Amino acid sequence: MRNFKKMAITATCFMMAAFIGCSSTNDSSNAGSAEIKTVESGKLTWATSIPFDFYEFFENDSLKGFDVEIAVAIANKLGLKQQYDSMDFDSIIPSVANGKADIGLSALNITESRKELVNFSIPYLDLRPVLLVLTDSPIKSVDDVKDKKVGVQDESANDDFVKTKLSDAEVISFDKETKAIEDLKQKNIDAIVFDRENAIKYSNENDDITMIDEALGEYYCAIAVSKGNSKLLESINSILMEMAESGKLDSLKAKYLFEK
Repeated sequence: MRNFKKMAITATCFMMAAFIGCSSTNDSSNAGSAEIKTVESGKLTWATSIPFDFYEFFENDSLKGFDVEIAVAIANKLGLKQQYDSMDFDSIIPSVANGKADIGLSALNITESRKELVNFSIPYLDLRPVLLVLTDSPIKSVDDVKDKKVGVQDESANDDFVKTKLSDAEVISFDKETKAIEDLKQKNIDAIVFDRENAIKYSNENDDITMIDEALGEYYCAIAVSKGNSKLLESINSILMEMAESGKLDSLKAKYLFEK
């Protein structure tokens, strides 16, 4: 078991190595909140979109999730109180860019267009988008979606994949995942693109829906930070590296994502 754990930690560090390397880091995260510029003194305000399965959700009136635990860990390490600001998903990046939130944290993928507005931390998660279809669908692989109606959450990472990888399909955008599922069941659309973890969830919950386990690609999730706030960005990178090297990130993945 120890060897498997070590392999998982190494894999997470390898992902981060593409950005800053996976050697031990200087612990600049202990620098103290006085050196960190935040929207509200003594607090770390993070923009998010609740609910978002696995990442941020309420359970018995308590906010939980993969991203939630990362936000709490960062705030605690910086000696700040964390507070969330829930909004529409496509408002997260503008909120950070306009200085209304210190960070954006909601399984945000790194894109060139977003990088024009904000800076991104090193990635803390890599995801793979797949197709969801009805069990009696003639669609059996990605190659079968030509001229089909494919649903996707608007402004999401999967939206980018649909437009680039499935250019022969008719793209139907939804603001909520549940609305896309409803339209699939009613046969208003032929397929939906979700990240694999969400696809497994919906296929397990619905007997008439199945996942085509064929990845369209891969993308990286990172934390958005306003441009010019280099101290906060450096501290977040240091904390994320510590979480990767200690195995904390992988334990959170097992807790919320890959053992679902």
